[in-house]
Amino acid sequence: MTHAILLDRTSQEDAVDLVAFRRGSRLLTSMATHRFLLEGSASTFPTEAFDFGPAGLPPDAAWKLQFDPESLDEPYLGAVRLFINSSHPSAPELLSGRPSLTQSVLFHSIVEHLLLIVAERFPAEAQSEYQADSVGEALEHLAKVYLGVPLTAAISLLVQDRAETICRLQAATSFLAANSR
Repeated sequence: MTHAILLDRTSQEDAVDLVAFRRGSRLLTSMATHRFLLEGSASTFPTEAFDFGPAGLPPDAAWKLQFDPESLDEPYLGAVRLFINSSHPSAPELLSGRPSLTQSVLFHSIVEHLLLIVAERFPAEAQSEYQADSVGEALEHLAKVYLGVPLTAAISLLVQDRAETICRLQAATSFLAANSR
């Protein structure tokens, strides 16, 4: 980001050579460049909060996960987004990030949702390697950490015995544990 001072109004009276007279003319530009981290450098989940009702979503829903399984090679921070209903009574707790029962349900729901969507879309043909910081790499990591297997094996487990795999996922994500996530 750079700073600049712009002229706020147009004045034909001041229209002389080498003098800015049009609105929006740049009067001064900073030589310094400033950089800001917009998403942060910490491990975060891309989240937006807004009132679901005016947006046409169910006004009583707590959250919605936006994810397209075709985006496994795309950057994770751009392809996955969690929408929190800011008018829901649990919104402050969901947005706080503090460990709670509600956070454990949210976390488990997100992991389960991501893995199930990929298993339904790619029941037998998932890749085994993905680019750094991609959706596929994030899912590969989730499968290894919470199911103890690579993504391709997690997909096979979900296709072969979904109920057993989700049961194991509940245990691994500390589902309904008040002091997790």
